[in-house]
Amino acid sequence: MAEYRGSELYSFLRFDQKNGRGVVEGWDYGRTHSLPVWPEFVSRQYYLGNTYFRHGCTSSVAFEFPLEGDLLIEREDRKILVKPGMVCILPLGEANVLRSGPAGFCWKLSFGLCGRLVEPFLIALGFNGKNNVLELNEPGRLQALIEALFPLLRDKKETDIPELAALAVKLMTELHRQRPQTPHPLIADAIRMFEFNLGNPIELATVAGELGISEQKLIRLFKHHLGMTPKAFLIDLRMRKAEALLTGSARPVNEIAQACGYFSPRCFSREFRRRHGVSPLEFRRGGGRLSPEPNDPS
Repeated sequence: MAEYRGSELYSFLRFDQKNGRGVVEGWDYGRTHSLPVWPEFVSRQYYLGNTYFRHGCTSSVAFEFPLEGDLLIEREDRKILVKPGMVCILPLGEANVLRSGPAGFCWKLSFGLCGRLVEPFLIALGFNGKNNVLELNEPGRLQALIEALFPLLRDKKETDIPELAALAVKLMTELHRQRPQTPHPLIADAIRMFEFNLGNPIELATVAGELGISEQKLIRLFKHHLGMTPKAFLIDLRMRKAEALLTGSARPVNEIAQACGYFSPRCFSREFRRRHGVSPLEFRRGGGRLSPEPNDPS
């Protein structure tokens, strides 16, 4: 098969592919309707020894699940070998290259999730950029859930929308159930305190004191288990709430700022723009969808 280029749900930018074959089913209903969690695509693909698939900037959190052979994933300066019984989670917005590994072939399933709650849900479950490969105890359970996506995404029936959204949550929860370790209980308690106080000023020292640990230990726990500081995690939660209020309500921006713990609308708008590249009002006018980068050819 010849090398070719194109664009697809997996990537805002174009992709390059050589010698891959299989089937992909996708439906962008969740993205166009701003659903918080949605399975945007599912694929079944076969890679030969000279097959590769290069993505420039992924628009979904992707899950790669080899069934036979093995899969070599190149992420920035790292190479990850994923074997049957393992799953690799590829973060949103990351360039990567997929190819068959030492076995010389790979028969795999993959799916992509989008929505403003996907990333915080995965973080809350203990997934982060440094620890995204899991060895599964019951890979058949995950495979059954992935296979269930194919007919639903192919048929695109509005009556199946609740089932599709529920499958997205089931897939993430099943991965968490099969994790060898659960997140540190102190982190779970800290996250709950953040969630209960998103509209209020909250100091890390106060949270640490409630947990009976030092502020520095709290920071170390977050960095070790989640790959980010508590402050960064709190900002992420506040920005996710802001996204939901901007697209799901008509409340003025200054009220949304206060509801998200920012008592200065200017500080809120600056943080929102730093994260999204647009102002809160521009985000609202776009229906929660960000404009592609200027060099985006799609």
